Amino acid sequence: MTLNELLEQTGATRRQIYFLIAEGFMPSPGGSRSVPHYGEEHIRSWNEYNFMRKPEDQGGMGLKPSQIKAVKRFYGKIGTPFSDVFETEIVPGISVKIDKKVFGEIPDDLSKRMRSALIETDR
Repeated sequence: MTLNELLEQTGATRRQIYFLIAEGFMPSPGGSRSVPHYGEEHIRSWNEYNFMRKPEDQGGMGLKPSQIKAVKRFYGKIGTPFSDVFETEIVPGISVKIDKKVFGEIPDDLSKRMRSALIETDR
């Protein structure tokens, strides 16, 4: 997609997109310098940044750009720390988050297995 299409889909400004690329929050566009190409990863990067930047009272995390960089550095890559996380509620009030990058593919029946393991150890 073109930059104008990206701006249309995200509601971002050119300046915001250029800032995110320059600061490493968004990957550089593909294609050539004269005809750059933007894709889903750019939309995802915008949404992630926007979520982390948006104030908490508006449903975001309320982080400053330097804090967002620290979160991304902690997770070791540019990209969301949340997209590779599997989260499930085992029993009411107990949830588990598992980083797929660390543990690999998560079995479909993991919640069920964890729930039965908890019940067995409770007896």
